[in-house]
Amino acid sequence: MLTLIVSICLLSLPAIGEDLAAHWSFNETEGREVRETVSGNKDTIAGNYKYVPGVSGNALRFDGYTTSVTRRDAVAPRLDGPFTIEAWVALQSYPWTWCPIVDNEHDDQAGYYFGIDPEGRIGLHLAVGGFWQTTTSDLAVPLYKWNHLAGAFDPGGGIFLYLNGKLVRQLAIQGKPTFAQHTNLMIGRNNEPRPLAHAVRRPLPSSFSRPLPMPISLDGIVDELRIYRRALGAGELEQLWSRNRPVGPDPLFRPVLPSGPDGPGRFGAYYTRLQYLDAWEALWRVSDHTDVLVRFDEAPYKFVFWRGTRVPCWVTENGIWYSNEFFETWDPDMKTGAEPLADKQTRYSHVRIIESHDARVVLHWRYAPVQIDYELAHVDATGWGDWVDEYYTIYPDGTSVRKVNVWTSKAHRTADARSFREWHESIIVNPPGTRAEDNIKTEAVTLADLDGNAQTYSWANGPPGGPQALRPDQQWYETIRANSPNTKWLSKPAYPAIHLVHLKAAYNPYVIVDPKGVLIATLGGYQGNYPSWNHWPVSQIFSYGRYSVTHERPSHSSLTHIYWPPAEQTENRVTWIMLHGMTDKPIAELGPLAKSWISAPNLTINGTGFRSEGYDRTERAYVITRAAQNHSATLEISIRASNQSPIVNPAFLIRNWGSRGVDLKVDGRTVPIGRDFRVGRLHHPEGSDLAIWIRWRSTSPVKLSLSPTRG
Repeated sequence: MLTLIVSICLLSLPAIGEDLAAHWSFNETEGREVRETVSGNKDTIAGNYKYVPGVSGNALRFDGYTTSVTRRDAVAPRLDGPFTIEAWVALQSYPWTWCPIVDNEHDDQAGYYFGIDPEGRIGLHLAVGGFWQTTTSDLAVPLYKWNHLAGAFDPGGGIFLYLNGKLVRQLAIQGKPTFAQHTNLMIGRNNEPRPLAHAVRRPLPSSFSRPLPMPISLDGIVDELRIYRRALGAGELEQLWSRNRPVGPDPLFRPVLPSGPDGPGRFGAYYTRLQYLDAWEALWRVSDHTDVLVRFDEAPYKFVFWRGTRVPCWVTENGIWYSNEFFETWDPDMKTGAEPLADKQTRYSHVRIIESHDARVVLHWRYAPVQIDYELAHVDATGWGDWVDEYYTIYPDGTSVRKVNVWTSKAHRTADARSFREWHESIIVNPPGTRAEDNIKTEAVTLADLDGNAQTYSWANGPPGGPQALRPDQQWYETIRANSPNTKWLSKPAYPAIHLVHLKAAYNPYVIVDPKGVLIATLGGYQGNYPSWNHWPVSQIFSYGRYSVTHERPSHSSLTHIYWPPAEQTENRVTWIMLHGMTDKPIAELGPLAKSWISAPNLTINGTGFRSEGYDRTERAYVITRAAQNHSATLEISIRASNQSPIVNPAFLIRNWGSRGVDLKVDGRTVPIGRDFRVGRLHHPEGSDLAIWIRWRSTSPVKLSLSPTRG
């Protein structure tokens, strides 16, 4: 929350009368016009904005994307001699590219530009003697607090930059400045779009492979903006800063990625609206039920679908976010890759709660992977492009099955050197103010097979790995593998089923897949040991990639890709499944869980009245149907568990169970409903099903008895 700032004394001016060319105090309280006090003219505010407490009276909050104040060219101050621009500014984040405090330049040939660069350094640029002259400070503007910024030009001495009363840069030049004719004066926003700084240049055959010009606004607060018709001296500017320096709390603060209440909570899924910064929230045209949060009653981590990430994430107890990616695709017929990250406004991405009860949660995420201009991927003669249905079946112990159904006319396409499709990437979301090194341990990934063999990989010298020869069961991936000569592959153990990421947290994310045909690659060829980008999450810029050079914004870093064969494939659909979750145990403890899912023990029904539908790995549950209408019959089950097919917290879906309750016995011992025996009901037009989760581990055969009760 913004807090009123108290000035030590009233703002005093070192010059009055003709020396003052313009002054915006931003003391309005409402409306889309601000008064410039020297001329008395009113200038128009566009985009989202807010009046907030300033260093004197009110100030104007710019949102970083849309806000601007425009002074028409006919009444803009004509600066064709010495001048000074000074203002109080509090920055929430550094701009995506050069962004002005004041912009009255034309095509870098006439006029002046006083602003902040992507690293937070101040600069004054202007046309002098027929040349466009630029100078930039070495120091960055501190974030969140009030700073006094000033730029002065003296035709006989050059350009001078000041930060909080101190000279931080000067450029000795001489000459008369060239005024920009027929050019509006813009406050807090570029007159013309500028290319994105630090953009990833993709080797794509389209204009989208180059940084796109973007109309960027300042992300912060501006107050007491003045323009003088003379170059103020160093003593005057130091006096302006020291005599009027505000005291009290900083007006802005480092944001926290919103993931709901801390600690454990009642197990279940909840519709909510997870609130981020006010200026960011104002961009969204959504209701209060747009996000989904899953809490666990025995662990402090969470599973979150939030607009800011647009994809599901696990969140550790100390606020590190992790995602197993989504479906991403590209081929030579497309301008850019297509992915839900590019759907900045979640136009095509929606999540809904299918089930939420004591036994499990089921979420459905439907989205279209889109290009950065919102164009769909692979639109065919039917008018449909690629669409994806992902289902997440989540149990109280934090295990979850992810089922990815990709609907596409390219299901059987032959990949070439420039085509790809991905469905897993271990992505760490770095909270604002942190780097990948703050969130990921150097020994970042451990792989294990079902026999207990494990290998830990270090990122101390960048992404590990090397070349890998294909095994016979990996030929399904031969074409793409052969056309990825620079990819590094993790080859030990030979048949990895378990993938554990080591975060600087008590709980770490894991992935379990069927080891047949698995290939695991690391992400290399980028900047630093951990590649890091900030075009996602949270950002609303239209970009296919931007390196994270400063770290005040949320960013993401990636470690590995896991590739494995589809569980099912038809003419227009491809399905992949994986088991994932969070654990505070070493990777060896995940072995029994992996076996229980990949090689689930056989189940036998003793008696009549029920029919086994087998083990459904897409739900991590045994499915049983009541075949008779006798709703008082007891269900007797035998499960042939063993060392190679253990039982680990089994789940059951019993169709047509009816409205009665249930009693459970395991090997003749009664297990009461509670933390170790959880029951949920699924009502549908045809009747009622029963979902059951049991906390039970065994490598020996087990008998279960489920008896109907009244109510």
